[in-house]
Amino acid sequence: MSLILFALMDQWLLPLTLFLLILFGMGLGAATPLFATLLTSRYKEGKGSIMALYNVTRYIGMGAGPVVFSLFYRDMGEKGTFLILSALLLALSFSFYSVISSSKKKYPI
Repeated sequence: MSLILFALMDQWLLPLTLFLLILFGMGLGAATPLFATLLTSRYKEGKGSIMALYNVTRYIGMGAGPVVFSLFYRDMGEKGTFLILSALLLALSFSFYSVISSSKKKYPI
């Protein structure tokens, strides 16, 4: 939500923009250790393998993200880039939620 608000209100108020970026950074900073903790508690037997897979996909995303979104920025500017990124993250969140909720029904912890 903070990314969507940033894309829509980035030219109005500098303090609001700063607050939304801080909110996004805090959310992202809290999410990274949370994912690692959830993965290691869910897959106790293959803890090393699952963390290696998690880190590989994370670092591939960190490397490919700037390249891909620089192409969006070149063609659509700031507003389009942030709106596409927020729509993508929202779609991924809903798809991950549906996968997680269906796996909890099959495999309760």
